Amino acid sequence: SGFMGYSYSQDDQNMCFNAAKNWQLGWYSDRHVDISVDGTFNGNLYGITTYTTTSANEKMIVRINDPACSTCDIYVSFNHDSGFNSDTGEGQNRVMVHTKQERPNVYKQSYVVAKLASGSAHVAMINGKPTGINVLNINATANPAYATVLIGCMNDGQCEEGDLCTTNTCNVTTNQCEAPVDVTCSNDGDVCNGHDVCNRSNGQCETLTVEEYCDDGNPVSYAFGGEMRRGSVLA
Repeated sequence: SGFMGYSYSQDDQNMCFNAAKNWQLGWYSDRHVDISVDGTFNGNLYGITTYTTTSANEKMIVRINDPACSTCDIYVSFNHDSGFNSDTGEGQNRVMVHTKQERPNVYKQSYVVAKLASGSAHVAMINGKPTGINVLNINATANPAYATVLIGCMNDGQCEEGDLCTTNTCNVTTNQCEAPVDVTCSNDGDVCNGHDVCNRSNGQCETLTVEEYCDDGNPVSYAFGGEMRRGSVLA
């Protein structure tokens, strides 16, 4: 998908660096968009070969980051197969998703995560948070060529965090995931006849005995009925 430290044996290869490396080098920096994992982007991305024929408002690379994680950055770009990038060997005229497990200005290997055609999508997990990358359209024959990309959720499935005991919802107006809501299991309020809780291994509500529900692992507190009192409060 681009030069990433590898040198071909033949001369005059029309390939450039991928989005992660271009960002690290500071190339096309006026066409960069930096958003947090909770942010969104909705617009066109242009290939780097159109840099001299487009304006600073026409963006080329989106970096998605989580300030709390230095190894979670995701880079999104349009790998236009033309000009000095016409020999790109992978993901031609696709929206490319790369990751580099370090901050932008630090040397580290980069990896291809997804090669997206028009109408396809990828959900990137960034520090445990899902982020939808949706390709709405690709026009490789336009002048300049572009890909229309929506970064953010388009449906509830793109907000799924992998916890079977939560419900995840996408706000399709803002294209942002709502805070997960815990699955509610029905209970009659009397902890002494058992308590229903969600089993995170299968997402099913299961009834625990009072001993299972209240046991804090401390045999001393159990001997003095500490769990029973604690369980009554929780119920």
